[in-house]
Amino acid sequence: MELLDKITYLREQKGWSLYQLAQKSGLSYKTIYKWYNKESVPTIKALEAISEALQVPFYSLFTSYDTIIADEETMDILNKWQHLTTEHKKIVKDIINSYLK
Repeated sequence: MELLDKITYLREQKGWSLYQLAQKSGLSYKTIYKWYNKESVPTIKALEAISEALQVPFYSLFTSYDTIIADEETMDILNKWQHLTTEHKKIVKDIINSYLK
């Protein structure tokens, strides 16, 4: 499933219009509309806002749910990841990498 198809699917599951998605994500309607008309592409920051508004993990915009199999604890960690600042994500990555050496 393509990225915009996935966003459309998730948006429609909530019964939202593009305008409602724009409001809930803090993005302008024009910005989102341009993605669908292939006039621009979404930034990572915009996609993070979309995933937060849709209340789905960021990675789920790029995968199907049956692609990733994880237990509840792992899913909880992945869901919390999207709320970390860039600096905190770097710290967490450094900690994980230090344990995997």
